[in-house]
Amino acid sequence: MEFSKFFIFIILAIPVCIQSANDCDLDLSFVVTACPFDGNSNFNKSVDFIKKVIDNFVIGPNRTRVSLITACYSSMRLDFGFNESLSYYLYDLNWYLNNMKKPKESYVQATYLDSALNFAREVFTPGYGERTNRSNVLVVLLDRGHDGISYFINSAKSLHNNVTDLKVFAVGIGTDTAIDNLNIIANNKSSNVFHEVDLSLNSIAKYVSFMACSG
Repeated sequence: MEFSKFFIFIILAIPVCIQSANDCDLDLSFVVTACPFDGNSNFNKSVDFIKKVIDNFVIGPNRTRVSLITACYSSMRLDFGFNESLSYYLYDLNWYLNNMKKPKESYVQATYLDSALNFAREVFTPGYGERTNRSNVLVVLLDRGHDGISYFINSAKSLHNNVTDLKVFAVGIGTDTAIDNLNIIANNKSSNVFHEVDLSLNSIAKYVSFMACSG
C-alpha cells in the first residue's frame, strides 16, 4: 500500500500526468459488489467512483468503452457490455449510473464474487465487444470482506491468466473490506490495490485513471 500511496502523491503533484488518460483508449470494465439499498452509502460511493474514473477518459465508439457488472444479489448480472450503446455514449452512460442509485427490490444481500470474476473474464472477449487493438482494464469495487477466499481465488487467477493485456485494480469501498481479498483480486498487489481508509476515493480514481494508461 505504501508503494501505491507514494506514486499517487507524485501523480497528483504533476497534473499534466492525469491528462494522458485523454489520449488513452481502453476497454474498461467495472465490477460493483455494493447493493443499491436505500441509504447504502457504499453503493453510492461506488457509482461516484466510476463516474470520477470515466471523466478522465474520452468515451466513444472508437475511444474508451465501458462495461459494468453488478454482483450484489443471488446471481451477478451484466449491466452492459462493450458492444452496447451504454458503453460508448457518455450521456447514456451517465444517465444509467445516476439511475442505478435508486433502490431495486430485486437485490438481496449476497455477493457472488467468483461468478462476477468469471463473467468479467468472458466480457473481455469479442462476443461482448472487446477490441483486440485496445488495452483491457478491470476495476473491482469491493465493499466488504469475503471470508471464503477459496471460493474466488481460482476465479481471480483464471482472470489474470486468460485475458490478454489485462490490468486488474482492486478498490476497497468503506471500512469493512479485507486487504487480503483486494490482494487476491488485483494482478499487481504492490501498485493496483487501494482502500478508502488509506486514501480518498477521488485520489484513487485519479491514480487508477493514470495507471490504466501507463506502460
